[in-house]
Amino acid sequence: MWETKIAINKVKEIRVKTTVYLGVGAIKKIDNITQELKEKGIRKISIITGRSAYKITGAWEYVINALENTDINYVHYDRVIPNPTVDQVDEQLKWFRSYYAINLTHSIGD
Repeated sequence: MWETKIAINKVKEIRVKTTVYLGVGAIKKIDNITQELKEKGIRKISIITGRSAYKITGAWEYVINALENTDINYVHYDRVIPNPTVDQVDEQLKWFRSYYAINLTHSIGD
């Protein structure tokens, strides 16, 4: 089975212009992330998710608690589907642009 060949419990970090955390337990980094955002003056973010995995996995509770603990406001778009069309991406952009002063976008994958 693939689980014996891949260290699924080792959190990986990829740093480019965007930082991505991968691996079992990576969501627990959200407290550090939101603290860094607060220190940088970021007060409002957008969160992009699919329709259900973010809740089923328990990721949502980590994110909401971290945001509340750092007084960061958010708007949430939960209508992302796999392989979205250009029209769907345009809809998402229009939706986010309707909210002013968003400093950052955070996504939780399905």
